[in-house]
Amino acid sequence: SACSDLLEHLGIKVNYPLQPADLYVMSGYSGVGKGTIAEILKARQIDGKPVALIQSYTNRAPRSENDPYTFVTREEFTAMAKAHKFLEFNDAYAKNGYGTPVAAVREAIERDHAVLLEIDRVGLLHLMTDGKVNPNLIHSAFIVADAVAVETRLRLRGTEPMEKIRSRLETAKEESYHLDLYDAVIENLVVEDAVSDVIAAFEGNPPANNFDPVKFRADMDQILTTY
Repeated sequence: SACSDLLEHLGIKVNYPLQPADLYVMSGYSGVGKGTIAEILKARQIDGKPVALIQSYTNRAPRSENDPYTFVTREEFTAMAKAHKFLEFNDAYAKNGYGTPVAAVREAIERDHAVLLEIDRVGLLHLMTDGKVNPNLIHSAFIVADAVAVETRLRLRGTEPMEKIRSRLETAKEESYHLDLYDAVIENLVVEDAVSDVIAAFEGNPPANNFDPVKFRADMDQILTTY
């Protein structure tokens, strides 16, 4: 279900008065480097427009001084959802809540910027099915890496306990079943190449997809036996 989190969006179904505009959605496995790609995209253009990366709200704890989120308490996050402050949100990604502030999206559209959302699959499903935006104006890319690289990056960044890392690895395995939801699947081997591929995908020229999700799941199962 697209709205299975936070008591079915707390029973809220609202059509936000957003001006019709293209939205660019980037998702990816935890630790895959999508945050780095998003930061680089802020200095580029998509379809000839400057990029506005919308900063999400979250109720999880900060990992560093440069953690690119607006941090709120669990109670504040729930209150924002009840007050219709989010264009989309997921209250259960790796047991944390993340939400896109609708006011920031509206402002970026009014400034004629390309709106870039770094959100997960549930958030994308909300955008496509909740009736708040035209799904034909949504362009999406999912960033992948092999299972060993994903686990290594999560472990080496040293910001979370083993239990949380395991949860993120299990989430990555689950996400690998839904890659066909996205317009493009892009492997992050060289960051600059991945950035170029994301822009090309958003502009309607996705690169060839050579990623093997079956192998990814088999490798991830092996890794999870060590946790």
